[in-house]
Amino acid sequence: MGLLKNLMHRLRNTPNTLGRQGEILAARQLSRANLWGYRGRLLHNVYVPQGRDKTCEIDLLYLTKKGIFVVESKNYTGHIYGSETSPYWTSTWCVGRTWLGRPKLEKHTFYNPVWQNRTHINVLSRYLDQPVPMISLVVFSDRCVLRQVPPDDRDQMICQYRRLFRCIRRAWRRHPSVLSAQELDELYQQLLPLTNPGSAVKRKHVRDVRSRSGQALVCPLCGGRLVLRTAHSGPYAGRQFYGCSNYPSCRYLRDF
Repeated sequence: MGLLKNLMHRLRNTPNTLGRQGEILAARQLSRANLWGYRGRLLHNVYVPQGRDKTCEIDLLYLTKKGIFVVESKNYTGHIYGSETSPYWTSTWCVGRTWLGRPKLEKHTFYNPVWQNRTHINVLSRYLDQPVPMISLVVFSDRCVLRQVPPDDRDQMICQYRRLFRCIRRAWRRHPSVLSAQELDELYQQLLPLTNPGSAVKRKHVRDVRSRSGQALVCPLCGGRLVLRTAHSGPYAGRQFYGCSNYPSCRYLRDF
């Protein structure tokens, strides 16, 4: 029974599953904003072409008269530390205590989500080929604590899921209305086909991400660093491979 429970826990907590759960939570908060009069149209998992048969996947787009809110969801736990200029951020949490009673900390790294979302905005801007205001929203799990992250500015905000509605409300006051109802509908119709690209496009996107991540030594599943390791036992003893620095939470492997 214990083995089955452990297996079910691991299946529920894979990077892909956690990512989907985070997007659902963020979408709920955006729907709440819609109900309170901050009207917008929501698009999930938008695969934006970026040339040479490649795509850029954006978690959520919220199209409003104020512009487009580009949402990057991070369903992480722990204490989050990162800066505007650092390529990697850190999630730290306590996993127990040492025999001296001191906290035993575990650290996981992931690619700077501000940079990641900035890339999404650049790709989307080139695809639309028209001047549409875009606001970056990086949204973290309510199970984490944002200890040290860049401060909000006019076009970039970082928050937890439960504060996403407040960020929308604050951005609503800061930004003038620039898109008419007709322009919003045209944008929606232009982007809607990108949410259903077909299985072949999705598979190619995953392969491209893995290829780029391998070159940059970034895990394609969770954004952590890929670390060169050596198997010390079993049939592959002595063989080198790349493993995610966020192991055991992420078990991505790639041949050396």
